[in-house]
Formats: sequence, C-alpha cells, structure tokens
Amino acid sequence: MKTLKKSLKCGFLGGLLIATCGVQASVITYATPAGSSTGGGLVSAEATFTTGPGTLDIVLTDLQGNPKDVAQLLSDLDFTLSVALTSGTLNSSAGQELTVNANGMELPPPPVI
Repeated sequence: MKTLKKSLKCGFLGGLLIATCGVQASVITYATPAGSSTGGGLVSAEATFTTGPGTLDIVLTDLQGNPKDVAQLLSDLDFTLSVALTSGTLNSSAGQELTVNANGMELPPPPVI
C-alpha cells in the first residue's frame, strides 16, 4: 500500500474555502468501486480530504497490491473547490516513488541525490 499525503494551507482573499473550513474538521473519502480496472488490470485507490481551520489535507492511497502495469498505479488527482480560491500554499508533501519494469516487477527506488 502506497500513501501520498499533501497538506494545502488555504490562503483565501475575502472569502471562505468551504463552510466547514473555519468551523470544524470534515472528512470525505472517495474510493474506487470493487472490481475497477483499466487496460492494465485491476485498480484500487482512495482519496481522503480533511478540512480544518484554513487547511485542506489530502491523503492518496494506492490499495492495489503487486501492480503489473503502469496503468494500475495512482498517478494524479484532480478536484474542484466549491468556492474559487485565488491563492494557496503547499505546506508538505510525502510519498514513495515506485517503478515497475516491462515485466511487471517492482524496482527499488532510485537513490536520492
């Protein structure tokens, strides 16, 4: 299981991100339906959004074990806020890089330089 966490500090000018942003934490989780697949095979992932006072935390988790094709990997996220946000700051980002070769074998991560 691979997890990628991003924390976005809301810097909003003259408006609220969403109603719960300044009041209390709210957690929303989206997950791929059981049996979901792409041309590369089965996929399984989830995204959890947690709002707090002036913050939005996003945790992406790839739940697919033993991927054999790049199409099975979690590669991006697209979302839209209910109120236009004119600025923001990425406070932190963490994750594990995974490389799968043409034979479907997971390779060790490259060295950090």
